Amino acid sequence: MNKKITLFLILSSLSVYSEEDLTLDEEIPPAVIKKEEKSQINTVPITKSPPLLLEVSALFQKKEYAKITSLLWGKIDSLSRPEMLLLVKAHYQAKEYTESIRAANLMIAKDPKDEEALTFIGLNLLKKNKVREAKEYFKKATDINSVYSPAIEGLAEIYHKNKNYYELRLIYLDLIKKIGEKPHYLNQLCDINTKDASNDAAIEFCNKAINLDPLFPDNHINLGLVYKNINDLEKAKSQLQTAATKFPTSDMAQYQYALLLEEQKNYIEAFKYFSFCSKLKSDEERCWAGLATAGYQLSKFEESYVSLKKACQYNRKNSIIGRKAAVQARNAKQLDWAKKFEKLSEICGN
Repeated sequence: MNKKITLFLILSSLSVYSEEDLTLDEEIPPAVIKKEEKSQINTVPITKSPPLLLEVSALFQKKEYAKITSLLWGKIDSLSRPEMLLLVKAHYQAKEYTESIRAANLMIAKDPKDEEALTFIGLNLLKKNKVREAKEYFKKATDINSVYSPAIEGLAEIYHKNKNYYELRLIYLDLIKKIGEKPHYLNQLCDINTKDASNDAAIEFCNKAINLDPLFPDNHINLGLVYKNINDLEKAKSQLQTAATKFPTSDMAQYQYALLLEEQKNYIEAFKYFSFCSKLKSDEERCWAGLATAGYQLSKFEESYVSLKKACQYNRKNSIIGRKAAVQARNAKQLDWAKKFEKLSEICGN
């Protein structure tokens, strides 16, 4: 009997301690837990930009580049990377390309794989017309980061100037493969294939570009030009008319539709759209040249003469329009206008 009582007391004692052990964590008030968590959140350090970086960033916004470069060169030994980059950018924006390169080289000395610094050297060299050297730096940057957009656009600018459509096409096809069909890449491929007369590819990419970026006028214009290239003039006219109507502020849309109308000898409509073009862009030679041509075809000699004078400011080759207008005026027995056009042709572009 005594053994049973003793065993009961031992088991009761173990049961009490076990219950206390199990409920200890649960008895911590929720408010205490929240307070501890909040305390931990508040202890996370908040990174603040250094005063110098804030100062030069504000100056950069105000385009006070001389102040930035003077201030930063004075502290060149202790500049952070963001401050060094602002020094490079300030010289670049101030068109001080040699100094910008010098600053970028200091960045590369610290990190030879700094694609941003390499790209800025390329951009500076491009401004100095050192195309071959610029291309090398852009390629160095893309070797480090194959999708680094500023370096890619630098290469694209070089290939555009050289009309190297093969390399341009490879750039944007590669970007699509790595990143996907972005509007800018499709827009570029629409334009590249149109200019390169790769008509099937142009139709494919222009349609894709229009679907993805319907408010970019060049895609609509290029598609019309592709149809024109393959001599589908009905589709070309419909597409270019749509572009001119849908984008009334695009001088290129007005010009390309006017040019097609002129080629089809629809001078009345051509005159109207060349006029739209010249009003949108008063320094656009081709708009004035087209207006002059359509004008004399309609015996609008005064409008043609005024337009030709403006076109001649940009290119003396437009003198041929004056000679043709003079013949037209003479045939119409407008001898005074014939003489004026002949004289204008002689001095055109001078």
